[in-house]
Order: sequence, then structure tokens, then C-alpha cells
Amino acid sequence: MMRRTIFLALIACAIVLVFPVVADALNLNLQYPKFGGLDLNKNQDLATLIPWIYNGLIGLSGLAAFVMLVRAGVLWMTSSVNPSGIAEAKSMMQSAVLGLLLVLTSYIILQVINPELLTPTLPDISNTR
Repeated sequence: MMRRTIFLALIACAIVLVFPVVADALNLNLQYPKFGGLDLNKNQDLATLIPWIYNGLIGLSGLAAFVMLVRAGVLWMTSSVNPSGIAEAKSMMQSAVLGLLLVLTSYIILQVINPELLTPTLPDISNTR
């Protein structure tokens, strides 16, 4: 079992080390679609990607909270005779609302402290010697 784990780890390391070389050797000339104000054909730097990913994760967490609330509501409605199901549904609703509040609070705190934190920019180093 240990040899198999080591072998799989070595294969994974080889793939991770070789893949960028292979990907760099291929000149695919890809045209990425524009999505949500992000144009990967022009901007592929971290200052562009980080806010887009952060805002996407905020939206995804809202969607996850909505799905959890709907699932908890269905569980509550279908377990009218089972008190443990109702308790589980209440717990699920509390967890979903708490998680959503946590995510939205982090976003609001970042907006209050400094809105520039949500839109990072790279420093201009062209004039330095």
C-alpha cells in the first residue's frame, strides 16, 4: 500500500512538472469568450483575475445558501411526523443563514475598510531604474 501511494505521488509530481512545459510548447491561439466584464484575451494578470474570482465565490456562496435553505424547507415539510427531521432542518437553516451572513459580512467589512482591496492593481514599475 505504501509503495502504491509513493508511486501515485511520483506520477502526480511528474504530471505537475511536465504539464506546463507541454502546454507552453503548444501554441493553440485560443480565443477566450468575454464573460462578466472579464476579457482573458487582453488581461490575464492576477490583478484582473482575483476580484473576478472573489466576486464569483461570493455569488456561488449565495447560491449554495439558497439551495441549502430550499433543501431544509423540503426536509421540514416532509418530516412532519419525525421530530428529528424537523430538528435537522432547523439546524440546516441556521447553518445556511449563518454561512451567508459570514460571507456577506466579510464583503461588507472589506468595502468599509477600503473598497480598493476588492480591486487590486499591480504597481507601475516601468519608470524605476
